[in-house]
Amino acid sequence: MGINNKKTVEKPLISRRNFSLAIWTSPIVAAVVLPSHAQSSLSCPQFFENTNWYETTPEVPLSQLGQIRILLTIRNDTTDNFDVVDQFQLWTIPSVINAPTLPVTTNSITTGIVAPNETISYDLSVDVSGLPDTEVAFGFRGRDNNLFGNIRPNIASIVSSNNECG
Repeated sequence: MGINNKKTVEKPLISRRNFSLAIWTSPIVAAVVLPSHAQSSLSCPQFFENTNWYETTPEVPLSQLGQIRILLTIRNDTTDNFDVVDQFQLWTIPSVINAPTLPVTTNSITTGIVAPNETISYDLSVDVSGLPDTEVAFGFRGRDNNLFGNIRPNIASIVSSNNECG
């Protein structure tokens, strides 16, 4: 009788690599790779702070998401009050498609005087099903009628971005 001197190397059961899902078993390897359109539809774009506006990431063809509910909360980081109005700028990237081509429903917006360190919440619904596949992100700015005009990241930081897709 011979002795088996082969070593079995345990590999992880689940690994995330290049947005693909791979399942390894030892010693046989089985892999499941999702198609690129299925991978991108797993992530609903969320806002981050760009220099002069808030922008969504990851970049995905917005039209594949159908509907997006924007749930964004930002904080007044200045020492002055904002006078927030129910106006905003929302556009697509890269072609800058905005209203009325971009159908947006305002569910709610925090309006009125917002003191330093207080928050402003935006709840908007956007039908993106008719957009060209070239549109891959949103740009956004709120509106202050007091001192600043556009509410942008250098005066209001993101507290939360909980956008919902589907």
